[in-house]
Amino acid sequence: MDRLASLGSRYEMIKPLGAGGFGEVYLVRHRLLDALRVVKIPKGDLEQNKVLRELFFREARAANELHHPNIAQLFEFDLLPDSTPYLVMEYVEGFDPKTLLEARPLERVPLLLEIAEQVLEALGYLHAKGLVHRDISPDNIIVATGPGVRPVAKLIDLGIVKRVESRVQATFQTRGAFLGKPLYASPEQLRS
Repeated sequence: MDRLASLGSRYEMIKPLGAGGFGEVYLVRHRLLDALRVVKIPKGDLEQNKVLRELFFREARAANELHHPNIAQLFEFDLLPDSTPYLVMEYVEGFDPKTLLEARPLERVPLLLEIAEQVLEALGYLHAKGLVHRDISPDNIIVATGPGVRPVAKLIDLGIVKRVESRVQATFQTRGAFLGKPLYASPEQLRS
């Protein structure tokens, strides 16, 4: 969290939420709006890892184009004083669908189908924008809930999104390298 000290005038750091293959995620409170947000920064030294830096910038550019009720909203993208990029995104309070699968899945079929339909709507929206998510898994989906509110599934991570028509995609596809989670990967991802 020391890397985020410069954000202290605008955001109160609350706690780390986790870390993935490429980034670290923190829960923060916007001081003026009194609103919870998520700050994501890339892991490691980006000067040494140009591919990771470009993936992070690609995530920010993609998230900036997206305005869909089933995709977490991007609020801000900027650089810290040390040139580390960061994203400020919508905080979605809820649970991941894996929770439903582990506890009496047959009783949860209607809710699971509703979640799947919402995720498919988000993916259809991404595809219409020329983007492929490449990392759909239960831990990249949060189901927001609240009293009297219909559950809303949200995609929360665009870390390895790819533009279908991109000519620079070869830069990020190293033979033998795999991006995503093998358990949830499409056959064409596993073949390449």
